[in-house]
Amino acid sequence: MHLNKFIDKVKNIFKPTDKKEWLSNLIDDAEMHMNNNNSLPFKIMELKNIGFSVKVNGLFAFISFYHMPWKYSNVNSWIAIAPYLTNKIFYCKIYAIGREPLKIVINGEVAQFKKVNLVWGGMYKGLVIGILEYGLLIDIGYHFEWHCGSVVGLIHSSQFGNGKKPEDYEAGQEITVIYVKPHENNHHLFNIEYGEKEPQLDVPDKKTTLRMKKTKKNEELMQNFAKRKRGTTSK
Repeated sequence: MHLNKFIDKVKNIFKPTDKKEWLSNLIDDAEMHMNNNNSLPFKIMELKNIGFSVKVNGLFAFISFYHMPWKYSNVNSWIAIAPYLTNKIFYCKIYAIGREPLKIVINGEVAQFKKVNLVWGGMYKGLVIGILEYGLLIDIGYHFEWHCGSVVGLIHSSQFGNGKKPEDYEAGQEITVIYVKPHENNHHLFNIEYGEKEPQLDVPDKKTTLRMKKTKKNEELMQNFAKRKRGTTSK
């Protein structure tokens, strides 16, 4: 008699949970995290019209482009890099939950990225996110597998070689670039690497270093000349 009761209890413990009950428990847990303002990991699943389908806390959810962990100036940039974000994990806070029908909206605007330190003359892999009249906008956050978020840079049309023009490239195309210097609008300036050999990423080669030193020396000479000229004028 007692043995039968014990067996029944064990069966109840390992009895498969009702699907609705299981889903309700997941939603309850998600609501708890939302109310406590907890940061949670989320995985990007699929590109949608104005954002991404994601998974958070075992549930499908939605995040708009405007609440991603970083910002772009237009939607086309998100479309360009979307294939390279699938299955990547970032952090968010749950913004809203609806039960009937189930709808979860998240906000990825939380601190989560490492600081990036670019090497002068170093080579990086980037994705084209914008094609402009005067050059290409690229994001080398791709080089760091997005652990540093977005790192946007510009390749000015004057830096193109081999007869190339900005319109010869496509949005989402992967290119290897050489870091030149930071720009006043928080972007970075790059040159394009046209070598056929596999680049030693992050480390400038001898030719690149020599070219960069020559450029820097010329800039210093011009600055010194300008200072002397201003001194002469003031006298």
